[in-house]
Amino acid sequence: MSTLPQHIPLPRKNQGITLVIGLMMLLLLTLIGTTAIKTSSYEQRMSGGMRDLQVSFQSAESGLLNGEAWIGAQFAEPIPIAAGTPPYVQAADPDLFIEDQTDTWWNANAEQLPAGTISGVSSQPYYHVQFVTFKPDNLVIGHGSQPGKHYYSVSSKASGGNADTNSILQTTFTRRF
Repeated sequence: MSTLPQHIPLPRKNQGITLVIGLMMLLLLTLIGTTAIKTSSYEQRMSGGMRDLQVSFQSAESGLLNGEAWIGAQFAEPIPIAAGTPPYVQAADPDLFIEDQTDTWWNANAEQLPAGTISGVSSQPYYHVQFVTFKPDNLVIGHGSQPGKHYYSVSSKASGGNADTNSILQTTFTRRF
């Protein structure tokens, strides 16, 4: 009968390889963990920015609704003027580009909703109303006023939770007087 040796000798030169492989695995796991943390941090910042943009957009929609409600509440046709104390209807101006206007312009020419109207925003939204045109119902020319539709451009500017996040919306509102 043959006997098996009780101890198989390992070569001496391979004794440190386990430590090296273990350290390499630990380094690999550390890199994977660090990358995962950075990715989740970026995703969190992006979702915060998207939330801020949504708040700004919804706040601007609220400004539009307030501007439309203001026109709708007028009993008589508001007389368009070049400038005044908001709220007012600005005369038609084809050279006015709302998206190019500064905060100073919005402060001087637009109505701002009262403080506390919308929570979670850096400032309350503004709305601006501008007369666009009058379209009579028929082509009959006569004396007195003709029935027809008055077209207004209602614009709104709003900020989100951060003052750097802004939305500007514009709509056309039609009304008969």
